[in-house]
Amino acid sequence: MPESRPRGRTIVVFGLAGLLACFVVLTASVGYERAWQIVGVDVTMMPPFADALNVTSAWECTRQGFDVQQDNPCDPWGRPMNYPSIWLFPALLGLGVAATPALGGLGVCLWLGASVALSWRMGRLGGVALLAAAVSPPVLLAVERGNSDLVILGLLVVSGALAGRPGALGTAGLLVTLLATLAKLFPVFALVASLRRPALMRTLVLSLLVLGVYALTSWEELEVIFAVVPRRVDMSYGAVVSVGALARVLGWQGVPVLGAHLAVVLGGSLLALPLSTRLGPESIRPGHAGWWILALAVYAGTFALGGNWDYRLVFLLLAIPGLRDLAEGGQRLAAGTTLALILGLLWTSGSRPWDFILIDDLFATALFVVALAWVLAGLRLRWRSHPL
Repeated sequence: MPESRPRGRTIVVFGLAGLLACFVVLTASVGYERAWQIVGVDVTMMPPFADALNVTSAWECTRQGFDVQQDNPCDPWGRPMNYPSIWLFPALLGLGVAATPALGGLGVCLWLGASVALSWRMGRLGGVALLAAAVSPPVLLAVERGNSDLVILGLLVVSGALAGRPGALGTAGLLVTLLATLAKLFPVFALVASLRRPALMRTLVLSLLVLGVYALTSWEELEVIFAVVPRRVDMSYGAVVSVGALARVLGWQGVPVLGAHLAVVLGGSLLALPLSTRLGPESIRPGHAGWWILALAVYAGTFALGGNWDYRLVFLLLAIPGLRDLAEGGQRLAAGTTLALILGLLWTSGSRPWDFILIDDLFATALFVVALAWVLAGLRLRWRSHPL
């Protein structure tokens, strides 16, 4: 019913406002760290916005002549800045650690703005699902840390809204996705949203040109970034993480990591191929299609890479409006199963006061299969010039 559409937005707006109000009261009564623990996030690094501080401290050390991608003594924990150099441009403006609250606050605003934008035309059930995802532990962990993935979330909300539009708007969406890729690399999977038959050649040529030039001019930087990125199995998801969790539970010793990694990815892909032929994403509204396919592509791609911090699950929010369209369009079982896997993963992952070892990894692996199947089904329709 069209008149019910704004109710999802109302639920999200009032839900987020209520959460923020409760958090302010909790912080005043029990303190900052305890307040976060009550909402499902264990604060392990202080001061607040610890990930934003890693970036702003790098701005200061850059002006002091340090190669902060290898050595960043301005960071309180001595963490190198494991992001591409595009993040260092604010150092030229004289910005430093004092800008940490502003950068972290920007992430909070982008989280709130993205959640409201995604709920704009949703009904009550869609609003409840989106709110549940937006306040899940991995998403709130990204908010507490002031993680840069929230900036990428803002960029992908814009690029997803523009993806597939004709002419200049579609090109602008592609360029925003490329900017996000230059900033954090993994959004390269979001280029799927711009792949459609009428503009396929333009997308491929522009993407290969920009990414090729970047790779050629920044190869040594990329090697350094890959070398210093922290690799953990707690607070993470991915094929390697799932294999490791299963090995620990079963008591397996000496599991060949690379072989098991490839087995999970290839096995999941083989399951996704036949499943994709049974899925029909035709009912997704054009305004939601870009968000839907890029969210699932980013998830499937990052899972296949092996391991990622849990707050990268924030991009799954973008899939929810499209899943609601699918449920309304007759794909209730498939859409409901996908949504259940997303919410199950979000609420059994991340920093939390309880332990869901293996359960979250089962959710993560099952969602990889389903997400990849949906992406393949969407690409099949786009190849046939469907307006998805």
